[in-house]
Amino acid sequence: ALSGTPSSIAVSPQGLIHVCTGSSIQGYRLNEATNTLAYAMNSTSSLCSELRVSADGRFLIMVSVSAAAWGVFEIVGTDYILRSATAISGASSLAFSEDNRHIVVVSRSGNAVYRIRFNPANGATSLPIASPSISAPARAAVSPQGEVILALSESGSPSLLSALIPLASSLQLTAQVSDGAVAQGTMVWTPDNAYAAVPQFGHSRIRFYVYGPNGEAGLGDEMVSLQSPLAVEFVVF
Repeated sequence: ALSGTPSSIAVSPQGLIHVCTGSSIQGYRLNEATNTLAYAMNSTSSLCSELRVSADGRFLIMVSVSAAAWGVFEIVGTDYILRSATAISGASSLAFSEDNRHIVVVSRSGNAVYRIRFNPANGATSLPIASPSISAPARAAVSPQGEVILALSESGSPSLLSALIPLASSLQLTAQVSDGAVAQGTMVWTPDNAYAAVPQFGHSRIRFYVYGPNGEAGLGDEMVSLQSPLAVEFVVF
């Protein structure tokens, strides 16, 4: 059984299930014969709110709301080894690019998002680069190769989507758009990487936002008459 209350789960290609409980990170493996979870890692006492796992399963990227920080753990045998940790005031959530080279940390109370370069070969990270002021961003998504960052603010009604492009030493705000609704749920990219999809729980729909390689952003189509969607996931067959 799980120890504690999970706040985030990340599954590695090796089948390890990494669980963030707020006060620790734990690792499990599913016993398919008994359909139960068995401990596979030595848990680490680390304040943790949200997790992402690298494509090769070697590294965990985490953010902690209570510690106002983010960090990188390397998975060595059955141990989580902390490789780096950096304080960011108001750190609340994170995003990780598909190419495993760009981390985005959201600071809701700090009214900013931060881009960090990540080296998937050794887990090394760059110093965080902050965006211009964005009103209370709640979550972010970063395009597959890190060309565009989308930040979704939920400070009021309606929600506001901000698009940013990374420059050499800054993040440039290029567009802001709203459809007049309050967004609720995790923002994800469509499989063709042409849109970002955002569940809108209170409006019973999923809104799609269009983005361009130069930081353009606009409203796309919507899926309506859905029963209070909170999350969306795409599966390619």
